[in-house]
Amino acid sequence: MELTREEAIRLHRELWGWLAENPMKTKQEWPEWGLYPGMRAGDLPCFALFEADGGAWRIEAMKRIKAYLEDNLKEIENVVVLG
Repeated sequence: MELTREEAIRLHRELWGWLAENPMKTKQEWPEWGLYPGMRAGDLPCFALFEADGGAWRIEAMKRIKAYLEDNLKEIENVVVLG
């Protein structure tokens, strides 16, 4: 089965949106899967990124931003950096 790049991207987004809404399903259970005869599980590239640190990156980023602002705004009076 030949898909254009745009078709593959559109299908990929639709599929992952559906999988996010139906976490106990597989991509072969996607209602539109049957609309593309001959498509096998490997025909539509699928990948996902998951946060593995429980949000620690966000806390570290906020700490670094706060430190940066405190260092660069210390000469200005009445500036309080919350974070």
